Amino acid sequence: MIKYSNQGISTIMAMVVSAVLVCGGVFAYQYYSSKKVVDTPPVKNDYVKIAKTLAQGYLEGYLFEDVVLSKRIKSYSINGIDIDVLKDNCFGFKVDLSVEIFKSESDWTAGNGKIEGNWVMNKNIFMNAFVNNNGYVLKIVGTERVDDDCTNGSPITVIEVVK
Repeated sequence: MIKYSNQGISTIMAMVVSAVLVCGGVFAYQYYSSKKVVDTPPVKNDYVKIAKTLAQGYLEGYLFEDVVLSKRIKSYSINGIDIDVLKDNCFGFKVDLSVEIFKSESDWTAGNGKIEGNWVMNKNIFMNAFVNNNGYVLKIVGTERVDDDCTNGSPITVIEVVK
């Protein structure tokens, strides 16, 4: 009868696992020690990306069939975003957008923008984004900037984007 012993395999496995852990630790240390972790505020491009995500979420809400025709849109495009207020707990931005509307008596024709057929082109909407626990909360200001400290905005429109 042949007997197999697990002691030899266990010792070899322990040595291999130890070697892998040591090598992995050395490589991980070299990789992470070469990275500098600095807690800096987002740069302006980051704010533009966040603003675009917030504006898209806002506009997407007007595409649904249950939205009244005077507010509903068929499609939209975001032509540009300009960060115009930057504070510690919030930032304000202007969205240049175009929306395709369903009817000429649309709410989207008020304020600014040029009407071309079923489109309201280059409409400017000012928005504020406030820092929240998990990200940013959007508040709509309107078609004119009425503050320079991003404290205003409609509390009705709240969109949260995770940081």
